Amino acid sequence: MHIAKRALTGTLFICLLFAASENRSFGQTPETPQDSSEPAPPVDISMAEVAGKSSEVIKFLTALFERFDLNRDVEKIRASFNTLDMDIDTELSDTMKSLQRQPTLADIQSQQAFWKSKQLKIAAELKSLTKQSVDLQEILDKLSILLKTWNRTHHAAAVSQAPESTRQQIQTVLDAIWVKQETFRAYHIEVLTLQSRVSEALAKCDISLSRIAQAQQGTVAGIMKRERPPIWRIEQLAIPETFLSTRISEIYLSFRSEIRQYFQDSSREMPLQLTLFALLTGISLWARRLMNQWTDLSGKKASLVTVFQRPFSAAIFIVWFIAIRYTSPTPFLIKQLFSILILIPIIRLIQPVIPAGMMIRIYAICALYSADIVRGVLGGIEMIEQALLLTEGLTGIVLLWWWLVSRSLEQVVDNKADSGTIKLIEWGYRIAIFYLGVGLVAVTIGYTNLGRIIIPGTISAIILALEIYLCVRILGGAVSIALRIRPLRMLLIVNRHRDLLENRIYLLFIGLAIIAWTIRTLDHVGLLSTVASMGMAVLNTKMEKGAISISIGDILAFGVAIFASYILSRLICFALQEEVFPRGNVPMGTAYASSRLFHYTIMSLGFAIGLGLLGVDLTKISIMAGALGVGIGFGLQSVVNNFVCGLILLFERPIHVGDLIEVGGLLGTVRQIGFRASAVRTQQGADIIVPNAQFITANVTNWTYSDKLRRMDLPIGVNYASSPNRVIELLEAVAHANPNIKRNPKPICLFIGYGDSSINFELRAWTDHFADYPRIRSELNSAIYDAVHTAEMSFPFPQREIRILKAT
Repeated sequence: MHIAKRALTGTLFICLLFAASENRSFGQTPETPQDSSEPAPPVDISMAEVAGKSSEVIKFLTALFERFDLNRDVEKIRASFNTLDMDIDTELSDTMKSLQRQPTLADIQSQQAFWKSKQLKIAAELKSLTKQSVDLQEILDKLSILLKTWNRTHHAAAVSQAPESTRQQIQTVLDAIWVKQETFRAYHIEVLTLQSRVSEALAKCDISLSRIAQAQQGTVAGIMKRERPPIWRIEQLAIPETFLSTRISEIYLSFRSEIRQYFQDSSREMPLQLTLFALLTGISLWARRLMNQWTDLSGKKASLVTVFQRPFSAAIFIVWFIAIRYTSPTPFLIKQLFSILILIPIIRLIQPVIPAGMMIRIYAICALYSADIVRGVLGGIEMIEQALLLTEGLTGIVLLWWWLVSRSLEQVVDNKADSGTIKLIEWGYRIAIFYLGVGLVAVTIGYTNLGRIIIPGTISAIILALEIYLCVRILGGAVSIALRIRPLRMLLIVNRHRDLLENRIYLLFIGLAIIAWTIRTLDHVGLLSTVASMGMAVLNTKMEKGAISISIGDILAFGVAIFASYILSRLICFALQEEVFPRGNVPMGTAYASSRLFHYTIMSLGFAIGLGLLGVDLTKISIMAGALGVGIGFGLQSVVNNFVCGLILLFERPIHVGDLIEVGGLLGTVRQIGFRASAVRTQQGADIIVPNAQFITANVTNWTYSDKLRRMDLPIGVNYASSPNRVIELLEAVAHANPNIKRNPKPICLFIGYGDSSINFELRAWTDHFADYPRIRSELNSAIYDAVHTAEMSFPFPQREIRILKAT
């Protein structure tokens, strides 16, 4: 019995030594997540701590399940990936077949954009799965440590003959840990399986993009290679009898599959496009109802908002215009269908602004564009493709030449001021005719790749110009309507300058449209990367002279920074002067000073940023600027003096813009306070440039510094037969009768003294109509003259008596 007790005591002592050597407690494991409810796995647990530690473990396991909703997460991951992986094999097969048919660059770029978008989505899913897999592995490691710890604790409890309740509690914890471990292990296996599938799908995307890049390089590199015999070679007319029917059958099956996927897959673009169409239709109907109520729409504004007279066409045009872009995930054949169907809203929206005689030509261009899309879909049928290219090129040349010689543009642009625009478009016609001619010759002699780039590219550029033109009209009409409804119409800047804002925004849209059309056209013909690389090479060209090394790109960046800061300064000052200052009743002088301060600050920041973009070390510039400032201070003392005085005028504001001042015998209104000098406009209409130093060093009379009141002193002399009291009452009554004379302070007449031939008075009256001061003074003088004569008084004048003496 004593031996057993000693053995048990020794065992407990060894366990305690082992626990101490580990130097850990249940809550200090480095791998434990930062969660206050998560216990740290110790090596062993004493019997006294079993109850408390078991509660912590149960709490930790419960927190894990709250953190990971296994069923929801698994289904979410599986559903998300199945959406991406559902048709990836079919799409990969269709892409390979499409590349074998020698597609155009536009088709290749569309396929490339589609697979890039799919690659991005699958890569995001793989990243999410990888993170979850790592987190699950960490949790499984922690559960494994917990399981080992509690197994050892269970063994220690059996050896120490702990109470049955304690051993049962330990067993309950072990069962809970084992169940959770198995659950998380199964979840981890499923995540790893999905991770493997996603990785395989990502590899397929890489394969597709690699093949597409090879096809793109081959198409661009082979444009100067003759791949087919000339059109007059009879042997090329032989086409297998079943080839056309087989090709049409393949297209039909692919199109039917894409249509089914497009309508059945709720995560694709179709629900989003329907929602966008419904939203845009509602907005267009509301805009049409509003514009029908307005009567101030005329000229260009009325022309812009006509797009909303056909709201359904405007809405479906925007939806399809977005759907046929490269970055849209809409299936390829569905895009081609939308590219043809979008011609219907284009015709309906452009019809109200195009003369009826020109619509037949618009129909012809749309028909050519539709035929070109059909040709691209039927790619691989050599004779048919070559014949279609020849037809497209020849028809395009005839149409453009017809437009050029018939002067049809003059029917659209009646304003003589737009003659430059007409000439520019006519030169565009000539260039298009030249390119179509080159493409026509290339297809005729067998250079089909070159013709496939030039002819469809020219026709697509014309259609793209129509699409972007309609986008500009829709955006311009939307701006015109937005500026006439709340909250924009409540702005002072909109009420005062609505026409100016509309014109400026419309010009901005036109500039962006030209840039977008140029980029898209270059991309369509495969020259965008070439032009971009050439442009970058030009911008990176270094001009070196001694220690100076600067590139054209640096100079351009400097100019852009200065120009951007100037535009930003103009916009901010315009908004402050037209919107902020009037609402805050800021005095005109203060508003002008604040605007100039903003202008100087923004331009200085823009100049500093420009220097940084130019590659200049700003710390060295500060030292050089200090030295240069000292030199300027000595050499241009007068200029610097005037500049500093200008800053004093802006901050101290002894004079404001609009003040009537008198300085050095000059009387006039301050029109502008500049860096070196200020402009003063005299009452005779001359603008005098006055150095700023004169306003600081000389005596300046500011008639409007504190208020707009002005006192008029009118001297009057009447004959000695008049009663002074009566004269005073009469003159004050005349002043009171004038509506421009203020009642407080009231006008007053003073008896000044005795003259040689009259008694002298002075009428003093105040007016707040400062700008009309000369007219009011004239009115008072005229009224005084009439009142004095009506009162049977007179104005004496000096009389001299001359006697001529005869010499005796």
